[in-house]
Parts: sequence; C-alpha cells; structure tokens
Amino acid sequence: MIVGTVREIKTEEYRVALTPEGVGGIVQAGHDVVIESDAGTGSSYNDDEYREAGATVLKTAAAVYERAELICKVKEPQPREFELLRERQILFTYLHLAAEPAQRDRGGGATQTEEQSEQEKHTRRLDRDAPGRAARAGRREDDDRASHKARVASRGCSLA
Repeated sequence: MIVGTVREIKTEEYRVALTPEGVGGIVQAGHDVVIESDAGTGSSYNDDEYREAGATVLKTAAAVYERAELICKVKEPQPREFELLRERQILFTYLHLAAEPAQRDRGGGATQTEEQSEQEKHTRRLDRDAPGRAARAGRREDDDRASHKARVASRGCSLA
C-alpha cells in the first residue's frame, strides 16, 4: 500500500500525521510512503528526516493525493482538499461530520468509517443531558465559590 501525508492547511494547525519514526515503521512493514514537502516543518521535522526514514518527498499535496492509497491527516479535509480525494482512497483522520455538513455530504467515493456516526450519537445523547449537567456544574461552581470565600474570610480578608 502507498501511504501519504500532507501539510495541514487548517488555520493554526501545525501537527503532522506521520512522524519520521512512524514512516520508518510503515516502510519496514513493506509499504511505501509519500509525503508533501515541508509537511513536518510545523512539528520540527524536515524533509531529509523523512527521506532517511524511507519516504518519498513530493512537491505538492496534489501529488501526494494522486499517488497515495491511504491519506493520513491530523485534521479533517478542508474544502479545497475535497477535490483531491479520489474514489477508493482511504482517509485516516478525525472527521467532524456533525459540525461540517460539507464533509458529510461530499461525494467522491472515498472510504469513510462509521466511527464518526457513533460519535454523533454520543454527542446527541450528551446534548440531551446538557441542561442537567449545566445545572449541576453551576451548583458545584457556587459551592466552590462559597468555600473559597469562607477560606479567605478565615484569614481575615473580606470579599464583596
């Protein structure tokens, strides 16, 4: 299998999905790895470290998407990456489908897992319980505030 990773383009995201050590393990297992040039820079890995681990460094994300059968990313694909995904390609990343309908509704034939669907069910369950959790958290906060005021007052300080 050809595994690929690209530089994350989401704002303020500097992590990389594959470290040089991870690339070495994938290569040792008999797979090929392609990585976009400077993909690891935000995490303090340079292209030479990836080459030494056995990866082929490609100039563009488009080249990685074109060659890789499995794309590894830290964050969900951004809209300008949607068109780069191709049919029968596997995407390994964290998807936020409930928050990003464009990801959920995107076609293209890329393989997705059902794990996010289970997460969405869990999120909906938590949302239903939110009013009770908020009330309990508010009571705890009030108790903590009262306890803090009592401790400070016992030291001779006054709190308004």
